[in-house]
Amino acid sequence: MVAWASVVLGAVLRVRGVGATPLFDDEYHTRYSVEEGLSSLIATFDAHGSHAALPLVQNLSIALLGPGVVSMRAVSVAAGVLTLALLFAVGRRLVGDGPAALATLALAVSPAHLFYSRFGRGYALLVLIAALLVGVLHRATQAQRRGGSAWPWWSAVAVCAGVLPWVHLSGAGFSLAMGVYAIAAGAAERSTAGARSGGVVPAAAAFGAGALICALLYSPAWDGLQEFAGRVANNATWRPATVSGVALLLFGGAIPAVVCGIGAPASLVGSFRRGHRETSGLLAAALLGPLAMLAFTRPYGSEYAWSRYLLTALPFALLAVTWGIHLAVERAAIPATALVSSLASVGFLVAPVAWGPLAFGRVSAPALGNTYLALHPVEAFDVPHPGTPRLYADLARDTGTHRILEAQPLLSRAVLLYRNYALQHGKDVVFGWFETLPASQGDDRYVDLSSAAAWNSEIEADVLVVHRDLEREVKSYWRFVHGEADRENWGPTERGLWQLYRDSRVEDHPTAKPQFALEIERLARRRFGVPDYTDEQVWAWRLR
Repeated sequence: MVAWASVVLGAVLRVRGVGATPLFDDEYHTRYSVEEGLSSLIATFDAHGSHAALPLVQNLSIALLGPGVVSMRAVSVAAGVLTLALLFAVGRRLVGDGPAALATLALAVSPAHLFYSRFGRGYALLVLIAALLVGVLHRATQAQRRGGSAWPWWSAVAVCAGVLPWVHLSGAGFSLAMGVYAIAAGAAERSTAGARSGGVVPAAAAFGAGALICALLYSPAWDGLQEFAGRVANNATWRPATVSGVALLLFGGAIPAVVCGIGAPASLVGSFRRGHRETSGLLAAALLGPLAMLAFTRPYGSEYAWSRYLLTALPFALLAVTWGIHLAVERAAIPATALVSSLASVGFLVAPVAWGPLAFGRVSAPALGNTYLALHPVEAFDVPHPGTPRLYADLARDTGTHRILEAQPLLSRAVLLYRNYALQHGKDVVFGWFETLPASQGDDRYVDLSSAAAWNSEIEADVLVVHRDLEREVKSYWRFVHGEADRENWGPTERGLWQLYRDSRVEDHPTAKPQFALEIERLARRRFGVPDYTDEQVWAWRLR
């Protein structure tokens, strides 16, 4: 009951409002990939670490659902929900119904898994395939031990192990760790069961086939892959300042980070010593593989990047902790074992994160609530900016205004300026777009302003806002936030996470330049006449 209620809860949280926000940050990296032809797509490994796996599935999503941000994110939403169901199905075979159900509940409200299950990149798909690999590997070893036909399961192992690094390179560590575990377990089984066991051959063959599958999938884009790997490995300009920051983002808070960081290894060591060697070995491989991959490659990126590279380990860390709590309560002969272990798991893993912005807590600025602040809040970004154009205070009081069209889009973390404005005015927000809209953006989160015909068509917004010097506004806001952030009282972890916000990257936005604003103002005057509102910061037109 708890497990399937958790799946339903997780599905609601992942689906709710998924189309109400424009794309954010890394989601724009794949916005044009879905437009590429098949031959071009499979031959390209781009500068952002993307290959064909995700865009191919996104193309299918767009074909089924039509263009728009919902289609871009539907792959992640579906993968996130399926992972919840699969975690319980796999977990109950490994650790029993109770711990598996509680791990499913913890994953359902996990800020990291919830965020990336609503994010148009491949991380949720990666976690799904990792969970599937663990499940089919367990079934393969069980079938082999019983002497039944195990080759269908080993075939599935090969496919999952090969596809996982193709979806994202960070999956290579997970596949490799599963292979090492399977071969070691086969050798141990052979030494105890003798000739009756299949030994290492099936596992070696399956993971060897998986390596071949992965190599074949990457072969059309081999040059781009090598160039990317070399550039990332040799770029030491930005790496996490603290391990604790990575753990805080991955597990959703300080309490679950400490509980999982200590509890997961302790649980696996204790269960191994008590004879649960197969399960503890399998879960240990699921945790150590991604960690070893990071330690070996040390890729460029912040705490935020490294935490998502470890996302495949998250379900199994939760599974290890809930299992360890259950075994500890059981061993202590505490009455009502299931109830006590459930309350402990909920208290340590679920309650500390359940009130996050994307779960049951306040979804700050719903129209722009899908930023990295959903992973870890920074209160300074929620303080009203004193430099906010006066227009937004008027719009906040106007009950007839429901949707604001911000003519100039901000694609990186500079969009936090618009988020701050949205916290104050409380209206829906859409962006203008000045190129041909790709299929990933062909819905009402974006308004095509790329041509005279587009300007002359009906625009689905109540107010059009053009910022005279958006770059100056963003920089002013960033100075304000840096002044508001109480960094004197921060420890190393908070200081490390703050590095993501050290600059706004607004310089990357040509649409934020004053010259661009003048051109938009000219087009708006031609279409709508004299602005209904003018001050030193903005022009605004009421559209309906």
